[in-house]
Amino acid sequence: MKSPNLQRCRRVTKSETEIRRRLKKCSRWPGFGVHDAPDLVFTMDRIRRSRWPGKCSKRTFAEISPLLIEKYKYIRSNGISKRGAQRSKATVNREMSALSKIFELAIRERQTVENPVRLVKKFKEDNERVRYFKPDEEEGLEEVIDFAPSYLKSFILLTRHTGMRSVEALNLKIKQVDLQERIILLTKTKRGKSRRVPLNEIAYETVTSLIAGAEEKGTEYLFFNPKTGRPYKWLRRSFRTLMKHAGITDFKRHGLRHDAATNMVESGASLIEVRDILGHSDIRMTQRYAHAKEQGVHQAVARLAERAKKIVPNLSQKKKSRSGDLL
Repeated sequence: MKSPNLQRCRRVTKSETEIRRRLKKCSRWPGFGVHDAPDLVFTMDRIRRSRWPGKCSKRTFAEISPLLIEKYKYIRSNGISKRGAQRSKATVNREMSALSKIFELAIRERQTVENPVRLVKKFKEDNERVRYFKPDEEEGLEEVIDFAPSYLKSFILLTRHTGMRSVEALNLKIKQVDLQERIILLTKTKRGKSRRVPLNEIAYETVTSLIAGAEEKGTEYLFFNPKTGRPYKWLRRSFRTLMKHAGITDFKRHGLRHDAATNMVESGASLIEVRDILGHSDIRMTQRYAHAKEQGVHQAVARLAERAKKIVPNLSQKKKSRSGDLL
């Protein structure tokens, strides 16, 4: 077979059409997080269109250089998203991951010999943001959650009381739940390692109700669309609407996981225990929730001040009585 470098005049080839067919068949490429992965077909089309710098719509895979990838990264990071805000670095990194997968497939199809995305450094992401419910926000949520659809209410309760990721909860199957042991066995996780998630009383009641509904409809998924029998994918719109009615701003679904971890730490759980429940591979990821411990320390110091205030009036009264006796 001829080398791809000798086929520079060839544009859309049969093999590239095959690549597009395969990408369309598995638009969520396994291995880089189905909850974060952008649509590969959309990204593939972006490669072929002139919105790419240098008019990549007239280039083959072998003609796309690391410099073009670097320009693409710069243009995307300085662009405006559909919501009117500046595109985040995490979004650009997810797109570059998708591009890298496309080039890997092209290499296997012998349409190119190297992956230029590997030579371009990704943005450093700021993952230190920890958002959880404040006391007034929690009260607002309790006021409206009973009016939410049953599947959304169950989703919020389960994730808040287990710390599971959204994609882990939405893809739960009946066979993963052990009601006798009160645990959930997660096999398809972000880190690729299975883990056991314990169920407290609220999570246990929620899961029991979900299993009953799934068995009644004859599906294996706990969170399923009644029309298709398949699991829900995102719940973004319904969750955003519920937060709006609760008067809560700047809170995303992943915040439920942060809220669960924060409450665990505040309740006295160690960071090691929280790490095992959340499935973190590095304890440094769990240390983000040490702020809850700090809040507990401040509360403990505040209790000392309250105790001192109670003691001081008693001491002042005793001093007055003593001074009266001396006089």
